[in-house]
Amino acid sequence: MYPIFLAFHILAGTVSLITGCIAMFSKKGGPLHLRMGKIYYIAMISVVVSAALIQFVRFNPFLLLIAFFTFYFVYMGKRVLTYKGRTNEVESRDIYVILAMFCLGLLMIAYSFIGRILPTVMQIFGIGAMIQSAIDFRKYKRDDKAKNWWLKEHIGKIGGSYIAATTAFVVVNAYRILPEPIPEFIQVMVWIGPGFIGNFFIIYAVRKYSGKRKQRKSVLETA
Repeated sequence: MYPIFLAFHILAGTVSLITGCIAMFSKKGGPLHLRMGKIYYIAMISVVVSAALIQFVRFNPFLLLIAFFTFYFVYMGKRVLTYKGRTNEVESRDIYVILAMFCLGLLMIAYSFIGRILPTVMQIFGIGAMIQSAIDFRKYKRDDKAKNWWLKEHIGKIGGSYIAATTAFVVVNAYRILPEPIPEFIQVMVWIGPGFIGNFFIIYAVRKYSGKRKQRKSVLETA
């Protein structure tokens, strides 16, 4: 069963990387963006499910780690679209997912002390999960949310899920290409490099598209 699960996982990951890239560079809110976005979401959920199934055959804590991060970002990135036009209402299930992410961060840090492979990576991702979930909890519970907060969250979370998929792609191929033994520092950089670079693009996109909405709103108000 392992080859079947792995093949499905690779196929879904490839589809997500392609459709995610098309969605990012297509007109936001346009037919192509929406169509590719839906396929991307389905592909990413398929990646998560196949990664979970693989664990029953061959346990890999790092594959499971990426799967959890991918699910959190892609789920929250899609869910936040339902908050468009709403600033005060928060659904309980979203808070539960955020709290689950915080608990996952604690588990990753705990595992780093008993695991033998790359504990630094587990600690970095664990701390990152706790910080991210704490920030998200504060955002969702705020009563004075900005009207376009959902847009910033959508860009950030979907961007985060794409970073997770890219990280998996980079890690797998790096271990195939780089000569062994790979120094731990290089391994850590391979894991955190895509996220470090990708965050700059997310910040740029958030400023670009949220700024466009503000400009459009000001034009309508002065018309």
